[in-house]
Amino acid sequence: MLHVDIPTRGEIAALVGVRAKGAVSIYLGTSPITAETKPAQIEFRNFIREAGGQLQELALPKAAIAAIISRLEDLAKDDSIWAAQAHIHVHQGDLLRVRTH
Repeated sequence: MLHVDIPTRGEIAALVGVRAKGAVSIYLGTSPITAETKPAQIEFRNFIREAGGQLQELALPKAAIAAIISRLEDLAKDDSIWAAQAHIHVHQGDLLRVRTH
């Protein structure tokens, strides 16, 4: 069965409305076939590294960058998230929270 987590109108508005300095949004194509999610996990980790570099360019405090990146890396390691995918995965993280769809 295809996993579907379609954001509600309110959730989309919340994702689009985030304007915090240091907010990271990653939109990632994935496969609904669990055995084929490893490439997406690798690509996600690459995007996390890229986001870390971009956050450094914003001159954010190192502790803030580390907190944001750590939350995203935790998602990259969480096999339960990657076991149930559709065709796109959305992650958004900032100092306060991480949202995933």
